[in-house]
Amino acid sequence: MNIDRIISSIGNPTRVNKFDVNIFASKAGVRIRGIRCINAQLPGRTITSVMHSESGSAPKRSYPTGLDYDGQIIALTFLCDNQFEERRAMERWQEAIYSSTYGLNYPEQYHGTIEITQLDGDMEPVYTVKLNEAWPSVIAPQTLDATAGTFQQLGVTFNYTSWSSEFENVQTGILGGLFNKAKRKLKSKVKRQVEKKVTDWY
Repeated sequence: MNIDRIISSIGNPTRVNKFDVNIFASKAGVRIRGIRCINAQLPGRTITSVMHSESGSAPKRSYPTGLDYDGQIIALTFLCDNQFEERRAMERWQEAIYSSTYGLNYPEQYHGTIEITQLDGDMEPVYTVKLNEAWPSVIAPQTLDATAGTFQQLGVTFNYTSWSSEFENVQTGILGGLFNKAKRKLKSKVKRQVEKKVTDWY
């Protein structure tokens, strides 16, 4: 089967390396857009169920009982800059959760949101997931090695209560699809021109 025909039949496929992560926890003093996240996941969701029979001899059926938001845990990996901005922000956020002086804080003082967005080839949003009532539960240890020259990375595990999603590239009919396509091309062209001017300025 011709791979080009498969690709053309599904439009412009999205790539796993095109994404953006934004984190907001204003009461904890954390508000970072375009954070340097190099590894993330779009969370899953499961409808939990139990098997139940209406009588002893009847076959059992599966009945829904609730929602499981992918264990309500997500792990993100960040590329650290030379100021350790990401680690500083995560430590500050954890200090807003638990203080050695005052103990645990109220949830409304440290709950935040995490937005994970799948981007297309023009770096335009396709699908966004918002993790609600998020907070960093684990800051992973970081390895120091005098024999290695790799970039420093930071792994953080977040807890959250639920998630909601938004599809941002839905075509509504032929005219709507053409309009969206033209609009995205224009935005992409403007973005490239702005980036070129910024590069030339530097």
